[in-house]
Amino acid sequence: MYCVDFYEVIRFANTLSTWENLEPCYSISEKRVTLSKGIDCNGYRLPTEAEWEFAARGGVGEFTQQDLDERLKQQQETQLKKKKKRRSKRKKRKNKKIISQKPKDRLITLYAGTDKIDGFGWYQKNSKNRPHRVADKKPNELGLYDMSGNVWEWTWDWYTIHYAQLDQVDPIGSSTGTARVIRGGSWGSETHHLRVGNRFYRKPSNLGFLLFSNNLLLAAEL
Repeated sequence: MYCVDFYEVIRFANTLSTWENLEPCYSISEKRVTLSKGIDCNGYRLPTEAEWEFAARGGVGEFTQQDLDERLKQQQETQLKKKKKRRSKRKKRKNKKIISQKPKDRLITLYAGTDKIDGFGWYQKNSKNRPHRVADKKPNELGLYDMSGNVWEWTWDWYTIHYAQLDQVDPIGSSTGTARVIRGGSWGSETHHLRVGNRFYRKPSNLGFLLFSNNLLLAAEL
């Protein structure tokens, strides 16, 4: 399911919790929504930004920005070496000057489940300009599909530029704001939007979603 308003997701989560005899997590008053018991609620809810990223990384939480920067540097160096090797082979074969070309994509870091996105997610170059059925691509290490690409996903957090300054253990984000954090990228996104560390935001409108519960991770992109 996609093209889902933020408030529709909230109401759906509460309804699903009620159907399964779980505690509804949200208190709703017109357009004001509060997470009554925080992340300790045992009903269904949207993940926090940190929970979403933890799940997208396959349950591995020890990555730091320094780790990601180092991995990106290594990948860039590897791509450069491969490019130089290809140039050398072409030069020997054709015995003429090789025209330098811009690398197709050097800004690759970790996607959900892979460093090479094509087998794991739908994006601008492989989607044929449309969303696709969930699970047509490979899952990440937790068995979650489409965490990178296909449709953007809502998180609970209000967007803040000071994300790195929040608590390092189970951060919930700002208590107020004008736009919610969205993650994962979509079928129309370029590859850098699909990186698991990429952050974006949007005022409540139509996107996809992933529901969490302290008892169960329901599904990716319902």
